[in-house]
Order: sequence, then structure tokens, then C-alpha cells
Amino acid sequence: MKTLIAVLALTEEMKDDVTSLFENEVEKGEIIIEVLQHFNWKQQGLLLQEKGVKAIVTRSGVFRDLDKILKIPVVQLKVNTFDILNAIKKASLFQRPILFLQWDGVDSNYEEWRAFIGQEVTIEKFSETDEIENILSKYENKKNAITVIGGGVGVSIANNKGFETVFL
Repeated sequence: MKTLIAVLALTEEMKDDVTSLFENEVEKGEIIIEVLQHFNWKQQGLLLQEKGVKAIVTRSGVFRDLDKILKIPVVQLKVNTFDILNAIKKASLFQRPILFLQWDGVDSNYEEWRAFIGQEVTIEKFSETDEIENILSKYENKKNAITVIGGGVGVSIANNKGFETVFL
């Protein structure tokens, strides 16, 4: 069997970007690139494992959740400061305070650069994706007045609750 790696992209655009980087490998069936099923990622990971995938590449909280339940390696694509600043820049176009849903595995160094961004950012950290619903419920009455930034699962949940969102 060929070496088979799966990449779980957060968006269709991200999937297209990754596919363009690995066109030959995708055509040969060596790499599978799927958009993360934000409400079914655990099942998605299990199905990829059943298909014979030898490793999965993904980001943040999904990485940790899948790493706990799969028998194959799960490789984490780390979020960096540039990713966060880019998301804040995009979110600032909405001209409202920003709520950053930050998985505790992401080191934002926010205190070091907050004075330079000129934007109000509230950081809510979580360690398990199940915590996101409770965090967002605290802001339910402000959902039309804030913009949420975060990873795939957090932003998907926020979208479903009616918040304006920006992916990291």
C-alpha cells in the first residue's frame, strides 16, 4: 500500500491552497486533503484511519482531540503570531471588539504585542473543544457587537450561533 497522509483543512480555500502545493501526490492518491467537518471531526478522523491513512495533519484543538482517539500519528500545524495578527487585522475591518477563542496549546504572546494593534481583544482560552459552547454563551447578548476569531471548530460553532467570525 502507498504511504497515505490526510490533511484536514479548515476551509475550502485552505484545501485548494494545500492541494496546489501537492498536486502530484494528490493525483497519485498519496495525500488526501479534506475540509474539516467541524461538527464531526472525530468521526472524520476515525474514518480516515479506517481507510488506511498512516498519519493526519491538522491544527490546534482538533489535533489534540484526534491524537487522543486515533492509533495513527496526528501531526499538528501550529498557529503562530502572524496567523493571529492576520486574523485580528481582518476582524478589525468589522470595527468592533474582538473575542479570540484560543486553544490553550496556542501561545499568542498577546501581552507582548497588544499595545501595537490598537484593537480591543478579549481572549477566552479553552483546553477542550467541548468548552467553546459555554464560552460563547457568555457573549450571547453581545453577538451583534463583537467579532469572534479562532480555529475551525470554534469559528464554526460561533457562526452557527450568529456571531460574525474570522478564521485563524
